[in-house]
Amino acid sequence: MKTIKIEFSDERLITPSGLSLVGQVLGKSDLVSRCNKLMDKDKRSGPQIKTSDVLLTYIGLLCQGKTQYESVNEMLEDPEY
Repeated sequence: MKTIKIEFSDERLITPSGLSLVGQVLGKSDLVSRCNKLMDKDKRSGPQIKTSDVLLTYIGLLCQGKTQYESVNEMLEDPEY
């Protein structure tokens, strides 16, 4: 795994810059497996989307300064995403 070097500076950062750091932290934690265990599968009609996927998507939006989950639709139209 790559090592991330964090330095303090006066430069202005773009909003997705925090995603790599947060992604590294979440990747080392057991958050995904714990979230998937929380939901009772008997109460769901169709478990196509995992609970952890929804949570990670919302955390990614918060890292970009977006507080509404509907903002995820902006990425659907971006061909490079």
